[in-house]
Amino acid sequence: MSGSERELGDGGHVPRDPVRQRRAGAVQRVAWAVLAVLVLAALAGLFGPGPLSRVSATDPAGLVRLEHERFTRYAGDTDLRVQVRPGPGRDGTAAFWISAAYLSQVRVQQVQPQPVRWTTSGDRALLEFAVSGPDPVTVVLQLRPDEVGLLRGAVGVPGGEPIGFWQLVYP
Repeated sequence: MSGSERELGDGGHVPRDPVRQRRAGAVQRVAWAVLAVLVLAALAGLFGPGPLSRVSATDPAGLVRLEHERFTRYAGDTDLRVQVRPGPGRDGTAAFWISAAYLSQVRVQQVQPQPVRWTTSGDRALLEFAVSGPDPVTVVLQLRPDEVGLLRGAVGVPGGEPIGFWQLVYP
């Protein structure tokens, strides 16, 4: 028996193919690497709760803060948490806007607390809330994405800098 063959239990011989063995080894190493990346991504929050999944941002003036999930599922529930402070000259109310383009891609299930006024003007929806004093109000918009893919939106206070955000919606 030559070095390029191996003996089977029944006395038969199977030729060894070093090229095929190297190729199979390379495919196996790539498969293990892909599996490791997927496991690490899952642990980091790519497919559920984790450090990558929830993000927050604040506008430069500190009047509005947004917290949301970066990754969500199509027709699954998600929320946007917006903390807004009463702006100068807005006694008793705090207001923020959210982009109409984003709202057209999601279904608003519930808003807590209820706004005293919700108006749409151009490319924005303005929500106003009653407040007492200078303390901020935290608003939770419970949403359900109506589209798969990358959703882009923005929130801000009237006259302030917008906070842009995105969400990746899985099928």
